[in-house]
Amino acid sequence: MKFPLPLGLKTADGPVNASCYTKSRTPRRADKDKKDADMILREVASLVKVSFVTLRARWRYMLRYRRGKTPWDTGISPPELLDYLARHAAGRALEMGCGTGTNAITLAQHGWEVHAIDFSSAAIRTARRKARRAGVQVAFYCRSVTKTDDLPVPFDLILDIGCYHGLHPALQAQYAANLERLLAPGGTLLMYAHLRYPGMPRRYGLDEEGLRLLQQHVRLVQRVEGNGRRDHPSAWLTMQKEGSEAPRPEVQIAPER
Repeated sequence: MKFPLPLGLKTADGPVNASCYTKSRTPRRADKDKKDADMILREVASLVKVSFVTLRARWRYMLRYRRGKTPWDTGISPPELLDYLARHAAGRALEMGCGTGTNAITLAQHGWEVHAIDFSSAAIRTARRKARRAGVQVAFYCRSVTKTDDLPVPFDLILDIGCYHGLHPALQAQYAANLERLLAPGGTLLMYAHLRYPGMPRRYGLDEEGLRLLQQHVRLVQRVEGNGRRDHPSAWLTMQKEGSEAPRPEVQIAPER
């Protein structure tokens, strides 16, 4: 299945489609398709002032969600999240990069007021359907995880399972700076990330600079390393904002339509 690129842009050979990320009829044609699509993505990136690397990564993720090729989306909440929920009273939570909503729904089922963000419209549509079937209310937002100005702060918990480690460094800096406003005093950032290692794709994975950006706003409480999918080195990070918790206004989540 082919998906046209945004804005109806074309090359001299006709519309550019998603075949640059799938097998084409011949290696030569596949290489040409990839070069054409990358050229168009660079033009779009310059128009909307978004990094080409970021735009291409988002395009790939959107295609994979549309095709259902999302091995990271297991449909099961990890034991690290369930353990956190067992040890903490319900509050207000924000999930960054929520995908199809599995963990946001789990949080809501444990009594949390939940807000969740993902840039994939296909993932958000699925998440809303799943929440309705589960009989819980979650406020889902289709947008970048750096666009948080209108959210009902503060949050007791920010959950990030595999989002921050895939952001462009400039977006990581913006994400980290937003923690100062988003997290309640004493609030927790619970994050799962792949760690950078030699030979890893450029600008992917959590490195020391990415960790330093976070630690400007939250302190590291616990770091548990292991191996994730395909034996990638990974870590669960528990980070906390300094200070004691302050009271917050109640916010009603409108049912999704």
